[in-house]
Amino acid sequence: MCHNHPSSSSQCCRLILLLLPTLLLDFVITHEFSIGPCQFQYLEPCTSKTIAFYIFSSEHPKDGPILLDSIDPHVPEHIALNHTNKLIVHGYGGSIDFNATKMIRKAYLRKPNTNVFIVDWGKLSRLPCYPTAAFNTKQAGECTATFLIGLQANHPEFSTRDLHAIGFSLGAHVLSFTSNALEKSIGVKFRRITGR
Repeated sequence: MCHNHPSSSSQCCRLILLLLPTLLLDFVITHEFSIGPCQFQYLEPCTSKTIAFYIFSSEHPKDGPILLDSIDPHVPEHIALNHTNKLIVHGYGGSIDFNATKMIRKAYLRKPNTNVFIVDWGKLSRLPCYPTAAFNTKQAGECTATFLIGLQANHPEFSTRDLHAIGFSLGAHVLSFTSNALEKSIGVKFRRITGR
């Protein structure tokens, strides 16, 4: 569109100057916008539309993934949250079925009395959008903290502090933001974060 011709360069600059305020205004008002397949999100309410939270239990392997509400999560009564709990967050381009996520989940679920929570923020970390995925780690981390605070409120036997958090790539960054948001909100940080 913008070539080395003075008139087309001038037109290109005018077009950019006209569109930039619209994009910025849209971002400031809605805190969410997309450029092609890349989605930016900042200070948006946490919903399962963009970030989903699942639980698996070694005691009930046939249950498969159970989708939990992102703000007011209620775990089915047959799953004991006073067992060992793991939280796995995939990285850039991942999902609940991402190979590394699936392998680690299956390994932990071979141990008795273990629950595995999965954070699927795939809509905010999709390929080929690395810059937006990196930007979205804060939103994903804060939504994960909101989820964990709700989980602890609904299930007093659950301990956020004792949760072992595992993050791949940008997932480790998500967990850092999660831990900081937890400390700010309820005065508790993760005791253990494993990043790959």
